[in-house]
This record gives sequence, C-alpha cells and structure tokens, in this order.
Amino acid sequence: MATGGGESVTTTSAGTAPASSLRAFTSTAEVPRVQHRSPTVSGQQVAFGGRRPKAPLGLRLAVWATALLVVVGAALIWVNHQYPSLFHPAPAAATHAPVTPGTAAPARPKAGTSTPSSGVVFTQGGPTSGSVTVSSAQYTVTVSAQAPCWVKVTTPGGAPALFQAVMQPGAQETFHPANGQLAVNFGASKVTVTVLVGSAHTPSWQWSPTAAPFQLSFTSTSG
Repeated sequence: MATGGGESVTTTSAGTAPASSLRAFTSTAEVPRVQHRSPTVSGQQVAFGGRRPKAPLGLRLAVWATALLVVVGAALIWVNHQYPSLFHPAPAAATHAPVTPGTAAPARPKAGTSTPSSGVVFTQGGPTSGSVTVSSAQYTVTVSAQAPCWVKVTTPGGAPALFQAVMQPGAQETFHPANGQLAVNFGASKVTVTVLVGSAHTPSWQWSPTAAPFQLSFTSTSG
C-alpha cells in the first residue's frame, strides 16, 4: 500500500516489514558457510581420513626379531629333518692296533677278580675277610702301600709274626708262605697285594681291600 511520504511498504499476512530488511537475503543469494570442527578425544583433535600413527620403534623391532627367530627355527627343523647327519654325526669306528704274534704283553688281572687260569682264586668270606687259593706251593706275596697302612703277616703256628709295622706310602714288602699258608691283616685299604706263582716275574693276581680292617688268608692246593 502507498503512504503519503512516498515510501512503499510490503504487506504480508504476518504484518509489514521494510523492504530494506529483506535485501540482505535476496540480493546476494549466498548461504552462510558453516564451519565444521573435528571431534576431540581426551582434549586432542582426531583427524578423519588421516594417516594412522606409527607404532613405537621398540615394539616394531621386537616384532621383527620374533618373526626372524620363527623363520630361523623353522629352517633348522627342516634341515634336521632332511639331513639328520648334520646334527647327529655317526660315531667314529673303533680302531684296534695290530698285534704282532709273540710280542703282545700278558693281560694284567683286574683287582679283586679270580683268575683260575693263572692258578690263583679269590673268595670273599665276608665284609672284612677273604681267602686266596694258589695252585702251587711256591708263590710270593707282595704288599705295596699307597698310604700309611698297618700290616701284620703271620704263618700258621708261627710266632712271632713275620712282619708287623705301619707301611708308609711307596713302601713294598715281600713274603713267602710256610707250608703253602700265609695270613695278612690290613689296617687300611690303600694297599695292593700281588701274587707271583713259582718263578714268574709277572704277577698272576692283583687285589686291593674293599674295607678296613681286612684279613686275607692264603692257602696252597698242591699240598
């Protein structure tokens, strides 16, 4: 409608408004820009569509090392399965030196064993006693001490004793039986007893006490 002042007023159903108040929306045809902000987590802004942060260097090195160990272990298992001789070499074959006939040294009997072929047999009588039978009436008993040892040697019906003293390390005593019999008493076990039958120069029997004190009796079976 027109007024007396010469200004035109637009009338709407909700009332009247000056034309100048509508010019800002109709003249530019631009929509105000709305600024979007990324959401934040614990006070830090999270970027959408950005690159994922890398794991710490120490963690990456640990993962690489574990992977390498797994690969190496698998390779070793495969090699062991395919080529077991690489990890388990065959034992070397035993070699024996040739023996020239007539030059081999006689075998030395082990301590405390019976040797019937040599004519000497040992029989254990108890924890601290034993007896030795010799097939010949002519034999020699030798006692060698490796540590201080009290030794007493007697013959049946013989008085005084043939020998009674403390033998020092390295000492050696030789005894001959009477009527094929001899008795030897030891106060320690660090001694060695050998028997030479007849005129032999190699001991036919060798023995050491298994306990102390110990009594060893010798008897000849030839009468």
